[in-house]
Amino acid sequence: MGRTQKLRNVSQEIRIHSPRDEKFSYIGGLYFLNEQIAAIDTFSLQKDFLPVGEEILGAPVPNGALFTSEGYTTNSTIHSRSLAAFASGSYALTKQLRLTAGMRLTSERRRLSYWQQVQNQYYNGQPFGLIDIYATNVGSQATPVERNADNTVLSYDLGLDYRLSPFIMGYAKFVRGFKGAGFNTSVTTDPEGTGLVFKPEFVNNYELGFKSKFSERTRFNAALFYTDYINKQELLDQGTRVRVANAPKTRGWGAETEFSGMLKNFRVDVSMGYLHFRYIDFPFGTDEAGNPVNYAGNHLLKAPDFTFSVAPEYTLPITDQLRVFLGMNINHTGKAFNDISNSDIIARQAATIVNGRLSLAPRNGKWSIALWGKNLGNTLFIQHGWEYDWGIKLPGADQGITGWSCI
Repeated sequence: MGRTQKLRNVSQEIRIHSPRDEKFSYIGGLYFLNEQIAAIDTFSLQKDFLPVGEEILGAPVPNGALFTSEGYTTNSTIHSRSLAAFASGSYALTKQLRLTAGMRLTSERRRLSYWQQVQNQYYNGQPFGLIDIYATNVGSQATPVERNADNTVLSYDLGLDYRLSPFIMGYAKFVRGFKGAGFNTSVTTDPEGTGLVFKPEFVNNYELGFKSKFSERTRFNAALFYTDYINKQELLDQGTRVRVANAPKTRGWGAETEFSGMLKNFRVDVSMGYLHFRYIDFPFGTDEAGNPVNYAGNHLLKAPDFTFSVAPEYTLPITDQLRVFLGMNINHTGKAFNDISNSDIIARQAATIVNGRLSLAPRNGKWSIALWGKNLGNTLFIQHGWEYDWGIKLPGADQGITGWSCI
């Protein structure tokens, strides 16, 4: 398996803005990007794959003992051009109330040139055809498959800030976001290349919160938000290849808080977050009987339900010019699923990681000597997991041809 990629791009942004402390402040500008990405992916199946292939095919491979290797080469070139004009302004309606609004008009044009060639091993004029499980011929170098992905979209935001006191500000904000359409350029089994293009993603986000700062040493912020996705783009490592798929409807809400406090020689930063996101409609793939599968109701990919972090640090002056810093970072991450089918066997289980750092530095901070440790509790957990039609069958996995791989 190998990948060669070449990237060329030119980008430029021009901005104009006013002083921030005016009753009316603004920022505006233009953005330009021109980019070309050319990639070649190669892959081969070796003799060790033969038992897996026979299980997938449900039959012995004729003359399989003579099989050595088959493979494919995928070639893709993407030309992208993006133009955007944006403006945002903030106006003080009263001494306590400020209105903020902004918009961005984006025009994107993307062009794909794609072809894929299978390399078969032949015996008596007949290919073994094991590579056909994962790839097929698509186009050719002379006649590649061409695809377009064009978008012209207006995104915008609107917000209100209200100062409840000199130390507390409440706010409400709405944002309409956008992520452009693109191309799946990995291996495909579709000779027509119908799955090469994925749709643009749109999101509406509503947020309420407050920010407080009672002194230069104390800060506390909190927010509550609701998010609604349309055609959310998810990068999936499932089935026989890596691809981006669109979840037509995804919704959820969350809350987050953060606190910072400082005494003379002690500082602590604390943050906490909660997420409740689900796919409302996400048809993807088929089951073993060939029936369409919809992942509606499942948790979002790699979205932990709960996160918590506390980072205390103590400063010990040992001379007028030298200081010792003793710090810790305790991070707890709740359970998160590594696939959209929410397979528990490859999920990232809830885990707490403790890191530490001991350093010596002068008062002016020009240098430091540090000793640090990561995962001091030696906590073991699955960070990433993939659900493929091949791989290592983990203990407790369902029977079948699907395999799971983890790190």
